[in-house]
Amino acid sequence: MASNVDALEHPWRWGVKPVGRWSAAFCLVAGFLAGSCASPAGPGPLRPDEPLKMVWVVGHGWHVGLALRREDVSAEAWPEAADVGRVRFLEVGWGDGEFYPAPRGTSGMAIRAAFFSRSSVLHVAGFDSPPADYFAASPVVEVRLASGGLDALARFIREVYAREAGGGLVRVAPALYGQGWFYRARLHYRVLENSNTWAARALAIGGCPETAGRALTAEAVLEQASRCGRVVRGPSGAPARPGGPRERMRRRRFARLRGGPGRSTLPRERREQSGGDRSAPADRAKLTKEAVNAREDRNG
Repeated sequence: MASNVDALEHPWRWGVKPVGRWSAAFCLVAGFLAGSCASPAGPGPLRPDEPLKMVWVVGHGWHVGLALRREDVSAEAWPEAADVGRVRFLEVGWGDGEFYPAPRGTSGMAIRAAFFSRSSVLHVAGFDSPPADYFAASPVVEVRLASGGLDALARFIREVYAREAGGGLVRVAPALYGQGWFYRARLHYRVLENSNTWAARALAIGGCPETAGRALTAEAVLEQASRCGRVVRGPSGAPARPGGPRERMRRRRFARLRGGPGRSTLPRERREQSGGDRSAPADRAKLTKEAVNAREDRNG
């Protein structure tokens, strides 16, 4: 299954792009209300002989998703995963019930989600290409968990589903990509318990203790996950914004490498023609002295 999911750029260091005004509002609120979110203890350190399972943390701008192989998911730990259908990979995320499924988010929706959320949803999408290929330009971190850790993570996901009276799942809307659904969830969304703190808590339960601390933003989750995993694609996965802060910094760094601080980067011939050769003060002093001597000879 070919990917048509494009990652766009944003001003964060991990190169994930906020989509529209709502992202800026969300990040602003999160920055002012920074705090820590405690996570339950995971299954403990890996044993040398224990088989490893992969979880991929994918940056989606204002939030992250957790992707895993469908065959690694135990039917006992997460039987609801079968509702997505026959796919090779699953990606899951949790968020506000109005904002997350919306085709186009707004700043007003972001504010309501942060402070006046009325519901939450679980997003489960299935696809066949490896996550790093399906999300071809998004930051991706690969985290290795023990089999028991992945089962613990899967059970954590299962506990999020809201149920009908008969115990069935409540579908809300089709998935944003791939095949799958938004499901009604039973947790309460708020600014200090958002999509990223939920993903960080899931990773910590699975056995990545580095994500047990502050993780209000997608950047924080990606950076913390990279401490117990492997960066498949980092900030360079998204191009720098033309004329943006990173691009200006890159140009300044390149200029310093060529000419050094306070030195012109023009070729020497052009500097001499324009009288701007600041890199050779001794030569200019010598030329000035010779001109003075020549003028004195003419006058004498």
